[in-house]
Amino acid sequence: MLDIRLKYLFKEDTFLPEVKVRFDANALQGAGGGLISASEAISKIIAKELDCSDVGGELLPEHIDVAFERFGNRDKTNGFSAIVTIAANYFPNREERLSTKNSQAANSIRRLFKPLFKKGSKIAIWTRLSPGAFTEFEI
Repeated sequence: MLDIRLKYLFKEDTFLPEVKVRFDANALQGAGGGLISASEAISKIIAKELDCSDVGGELLPEHIDVAFERFGNRDKTNGFSAIVTIAANYFPNREERLSTKNSQAANSIRRLFKPLFKKGSKIAIWTRLSPGAFTEFEI
């Protein structure tokens, strides 16, 4: 039982950066299938913008886990139609360029999302860098 629970709590296939796109289904044009199919493009955008020259900071699109979730009734959205949250490991070079690279990612995602969301939809992108460490072991 414990083994099953650990696999649920710690997804083995989750990578950093991890991108979560939370959205209001009412703001989408159409059924929303286009949003889900945009995950590959989102991975490419984030890999390009958050890639850095620090050892361990190199990114490929397949390193990035993209998940989608609809806003719930109790979510505080502050008027946003979608909130893209990016959690990435801290590297000095990545932090140095974060503001510029976050803006560039926002421009690329804006172009990607424009045909998917209704006119006037507000979208936010929040990128968090945090120190991290990865250790792997077997029992």
